[in-house]
Amino acid sequence: MQIELSKIDKEELKKIGTLVKEEFDKDVESRSEWIKNGAEWFKLFTGFRAKKNFPWEDCANVHIPLLGTSILQYQARAYDALFASREIAKMFSADGKSVDACKRGSKYLNYQLTEEMEEWAEESDNLLILQPIYGVAVRKTYYDSILGRITSRLLGVSSFVAPYRCRRLEDTSRKTHCFTLSLNEVNKRIKLDIYNKDAKNLKATDTDESNIFSRITESVDKATGETKPAESEDTIFILEQHRLLNLGKEKTKQPYIVTVEYDTGTVLSIVERFYQDPLTKETETFEFFTAYPFIPNPESWCGFGFGSMMQGLNEAANTILNQLIDSGTLANVLAMSGFINKRSGLKKGQLKAKLGEFIEVDATSADFAKDIFQFKADPPSNVLFTVLGLLQQYSKEISSVSDSLLGKLPPSDTTATTMLAVMEQGMKVFSVIHKRNHRSFKKELKKIAILDSIHLDEKVYFYVQDSTADEVQYQ
Repeated sequence: MQIELSKIDKEELKKIGTLVKEEFDKDVESRSEWIKNGAEWFKLFTGFRAKKNFPWEDCANVHIPLLGTSILQYQARAYDALFASREIAKMFSADGKSVDACKRGSKYLNYQLTEEMEEWAEESDNLLILQPIYGVAVRKTYYDSILGRITSRLLGVSSFVAPYRCRRLEDTSRKTHCFTLSLNEVNKRIKLDIYNKDAKNLKATDTDESNIFSRITESVDKATGETKPAESEDTIFILEQHRLLNLGKEKTKQPYIVTVEYDTGTVLSIVERFYQDPLTKETETFEFFTAYPFIPNPESWCGFGFGSMMQGLNEAANTILNQLIDSGTLANVLAMSGFINKRSGLKKGQLKAKLGEFIEVDATSADFAKDIFQFKADPPSNVLFTVLGLLQQYSKEISSVSDSLLGKLPPSDTTATTMLAVMEQGMKVFSVIHKRNHRSFKKELKKIAILDSIHLDEKVYFYVQDSTADEVQYQ
């Protein structure tokens, strides 16, 4: 339920807006190092290369996609493991008395995921790319008043902010979804009574504070070489903070969603974040955000991903490969250059020779050998080449991507039983991560089911069900 802001003292609203801004800034600062590192991981995944001028201008600058290969291999397997069929969700009866109802609920839930929530499949695909890069991906499940339906959106690392040291999102006292809106979009929300009428007085500003969104995304933009375009003049920065708050005469803090315009600290709306359980009739707190951790971090909700584990390996492999290429280039270039004695008497100028052609020189062989010195460079190092292979092998072991899992044929004398056993062992790490994904996905589906109990459109529900269902017979 939305709180009428007109019933709250203006000074109290101002304090709430300031509190939201200050704690958001603290949370941004707490994860600044993680965001900085994440930009490097994203850079390695995309293969972006900044221009190099060492050891000489336009030297070798090649990227080996060790991280990218690992992530794409994981994403392909994880997507198939989570969404193997159209029956993505299944409900079960806890008391054994509502089996038919669970079947109907499952049918409707699958309809929502595959048909009604158009963005869900596409963003699930993206989720399984972001998750192994950063170590975690976050989804926001809510009822969208503008779309008139439930939606579940993937939030980028620049759009979701929570205290870094919090171990579980469900336990943290606050988390913030930050985004930009045009004044036209704000006015649309005012008409729908989503935002307070005071939002009409908002004006887009270009202060240093309003550029905090640019500071959050700056590292990620640099990773892809993207230059952030100037924001439109009518764009403002919004904070939607899910937090505990004391309003009025409440003795204890209650869960609310406080939406604030960042520049001025104007409170746009305050909405209750609790609901009544349809079965127990008890008041429960609704959690909008679901974290999908890759490898759990005991100290933070931000897990570990291939990005943090393979960054050093990939950077070292890139460096060694470029050194090998530069070494080969240097050897080739030096073979065509050197010193000539100025007093040798040899004719100066450019010499052109065809393959198999000999050029006459007016000098004795002894003088010729004595007066010309050719530069020499060692060929590319075999040691570096061996180390490069070792780094590639380590990256495969970390990411559990073996030749058999890449689809390469085993030796001809390998039996089918042995091959299956090897592949099963190779999938062990992936299997554990898939179980974590299923655990998080279960939380997300529960959120959708709870929202259905509040916002269900019965006409659509009856349409989706079979004509023999009890609900259809009794309507």
